[in-house]
Amino acid sequence: GRGHSFSLASFFVSSRVSVAGLGPNSVVRSCHFKSRSGFSSATGQAKTVRAKRWTPEEYERLGELGVFGPDDHVQLIDGVIYELSPHKVKHANGIRRVAQRLRRACASVQMGKPWYGAELKGELKGLRYPFYFADFETINPCIPRFPGMRPYDQLPFQWSVHLQRQPGAAPEHSEFLATDESDPRLPFISALCDALGDRGSIVVYHQQFESLRLSDLASWLPEFSGRINKIQRRLWDLLPVVRNHVYHPAFGGSYSLKSVLPALVPEMTYEGMEVADGQAAGLAWESLIGGACSEAERQRKRAALLDYCAQDTLAMVRIVDALS
Repeated sequence: GRGHSFSLASFFVSSRVSVAGLGPNSVVRSCHFKSRSGFSSATGQAKTVRAKRWTPEEYERLGELGVFGPDDHVQLIDGVIYELSPHKVKHANGIRRVAQRLRRACASVQMGKPWYGAELKGELKGLRYPFYFADFETINPCIPRFPGMRPYDQLPFQWSVHLQRQPGAAPEHSEFLATDESDPRLPFISALCDALGDRGSIVVYHQQFESLRLSDLASWLPEFSGRINKIQRRLWDLLPVVRNHVYHPAFGGSYSLKSVLPALVPEMTYEGMEVADGQAAGLAWESLIGGACSEAERQRKRAALLDYCAQDTLAMVRIVDALS
C-alpha cells in the first residue's frame, strides 16, 4: 500500500541494469512481458536478453506500488507477467503500458532527473474549479460493529477536504473525525456531503478506494444515495495521472503518496509524524475511542489523526500545483 518500503531500485544491480535481465554494463531499452496467447513485447533495440522471472512477492509489490493499473488485467504465471485480455490489440496495449512505466523508471534513475509526459498538462485540464481534495480513513474490523456491516467491511471514521476555489487561491480546510464508539457513518457522510458542495472536481488519490467507501455508505444509508452518486461522478483520480505521466528518481519505484509528495514537493514530508500511514491511523483511532487513554493522551491522538489526514489532502493540493 501507500506506506510500502519496496522500490523498483531493488530490481537493479546498478542504475544501468534493466528488469529484463541485462548485464551491469547494458543500457536499459526493453522490458519483457508475454500475453496469455504467447504474444511478447520487447520494445526498442537491445542485445538478446533473458526475460526476468518475477517472484510472487515482486509481482504483488508491483501492483501495490501502482506499476499495474486497474485496466492492465495482468497475472503472474510461472514467473512471467501475462496480459489476460482476450483481444490481441488489448494484449499489446496492456503490455506496452506496463513496459513503458518500467522503462521510464529505469531511464529517470539513470539520468538522475524527473520525467514528465507530454500529455500531463492535458490531463490536468480535466479538472474543474472549485477543486476539492478529499481523503478518507477507515478500519476493517473482522467482527461487524454496526447494522448492515459484514466481516471486514471498511468502516469510515475520518475525512479531510481542502477546497481551492480558483487558481492561486489559498486552500480552505474542513475535516471530520469520530471521537467515540457510536456509529460514525451518518455523521461522516452528512458532514462530507455538506463540505463537497454540488460542483467542481473532487481530487482523490486512488479513486477506487473512496468510490467504494461511498458506495458502502449509500447501501447503508440509502437516503444519501442520490447525493453520494453525484459526488462519485465528480471524483478525479490523481494517482493514474502521476503513474502514467510523471516519474522522479526519488519515487524509489513507488507511486504512493508518501513517496510522490517529498519528491515533487520537497518541503513536505510524512517523516516524524506520530501518525504517518493508514494502518497507524486505524490503530490510533481504536485507542482514541476505546476509553483506556487519559484525556491528555486522547487529545494527542486526536491531534495526530487530524494532522495526518489533513496532510494527505494538502499533499494533493501541492502536487497538483507542482505539476500545473
